[in-house]
Amino acid sequence: MTTTFGLYEKEHNAEQVIEQLVKKGFDRADIHIFRDDGPSGSAEKGANFHDELPNRTGSFADKDQGSSDPLIPALIDIGLPQKDAQRGAQQIRLGKILVAVNTKNGNQQQAHDILHSNPEVERAEETMQTYVSDMAAVVRHISEAIKRQVDDERAKNYTEAYTIISRIDTVLKRQQDVIEQRLSTLGEPQESGLKKVVGAVTGAVAGIYDKVREDRVSRMLRDDYTALSLAAISYTMLHTTALAEKDTATADMARDHLMDLTPLLVQISKNIPEVVAQELRDQGKIIDASIASRAVTNTQRAWKPEHTG
Repeated sequence: MTTTFGLYEKEHNAEQVIEQLVKKGFDRADIHIFRDDGPSGSAEKGANFHDELPNRTGSFADKDQGSSDPLIPALIDIGLPQKDAQRGAQQIRLGKILVAVNTKNGNQQQAHDILHSNPEVERAEETMQTYVSDMAAVVRHISEAIKRQVDDERAKNYTEAYTIISRIDTVLKRQQDVIEQRLSTLGEPQESGLKKVVGAVTGAVAGIYDKVREDRVSRMLRDDYTALSLAAISYTMLHTTALAEKDTATADMARDHLMDLTPLLVQISKNIPEVVAQELRDQGKIIDASIASRAVTNTQRAWKPEHTG
């Protein structure tokens, strides 16, 4: 049996390491936590930081009469060499938390890697895995709906509208590939911490499109505008989160993808008056050919900087 240990400044760092050890199959009974709770310190075997840690205090002086710190023999008892025990006791007295694990069956290196990993980095990676996975789901749902529009014969009768729909299809397919590549680098999340939120977001996308059966092309574009707006604000959130987690690659990806979508949103807003007017003309409801251009001029004023600030 070999004992491997790590030292941590904060309790939540130690907690994350313990969770990783347990996930990898290490027995809680082989995990020891030491921290300074007074003159003799305290240790607990197989501690669970999700609950208040019960202290196991008491002098260990009878184990080693020559020791100046009773923590040293306690550390030796769990398998640490004398020098490691002395260094560990000194660091514990300075306020650090020591996590040690008894290893066997050749898993010493695995324990060492976990104990000496950076919990903050791992936490950030898990966060980004979740957010990128969720973004992938949003883009995938929208892309599937757009593909149905590309195959819709009615849309093909509206040249400019169909051009926009085809462009959206191309952009989302490319974005989906890039997101999947990023996710493969980050690794798939074991369980989405935002599962309910993701369900709500993808459910919202499904709600936008699943009701579309015999809708007019203008309503297709309206729903595309709604879905792309959802994707745009989701990319904004992803970009902000990635900056906070210092994940530059994901932050850049989210920013670039957002910049792909904003021109499409503008194109839809400019084109939809013409589509509506054409539909009304086809129904014999309007004759004035200037209606579409007047509508574009009037509605685009709402987006000018002097109005939006």
